[in-house]
Amino acid sequence: MYRPVSADCAAERERKRPQARKIDTNPVIAARVKANLARSRTSRQIAGRLHLEATDTSVETITKSPDAEGRTVSHEAIYRWI
Repeated sequence: MYRPVSADCAAERERKRPQARKIDTNPVIAARVKANLARSRTSRQIAGRLHLEATDTSVETITKSPDAEGRTVSHEAIYRWI
């Protein structure tokens, strides 16, 4: 049997549950994202470059950016983190 009040209360508890963001839990990614945002790069540019560096070994790290060590993050995660 569906109980709307109980379902609503359960949904409210789930929404309030704190979730750790990937950028907050990974200092390597956090340093890279912060450095690139400081250089006025968009979240899509940052995520795209991280993906490129992780998948293509011939691509070098951007100058003045910390090495991401093959880690990636999506542009949506960067938007939410900002």
